[in-house]
Amino acid sequence: MSDKIQIRGDAVGSAVGSGARVIARDITVYKQTVEQSTKLEDDVKRVLKEARELLEREELSEVDKSDATEDLGKLTAELEKEQKDPGLIRRYWGRIKEAAPTVASVLSSATSLAKLLQGDPTP
Repeated sequence: MSDKIQIRGDAVGSAVGSGARVIARDITVYKQTVEQSTKLEDDVKRVLKEARELLEREELSEVDKSDATEDLGKLTAELEKEQKDPGLIRRYWGRIKEAAPTVASVLSSATSLAKLLQGDPTP
């Protein structure tokens, strides 16, 4: 069975279809997607975009940069869910922290995200 999807107008930076998600590799698309999200709090939007910009500038190996970028995309997808899994959030953040500690530090500066990282279920 396939989805029947009809798009009228622009769909730039969008993930379309069942189970679709935006990959954080394209910085412009990622930042637009985060900005347009209605499920993310403003402080989280700010740090996600800041973290993605920092990842672009960081002097990391291609493998570390790629892994951290992918984990940032997974973290973002989890943060957009109605029922967030704090364990997954901490796992993605931990992987980012391992590859790019300064990026993880930026992420933890958002109050609502910091609560999830500390295991507090109320963002």
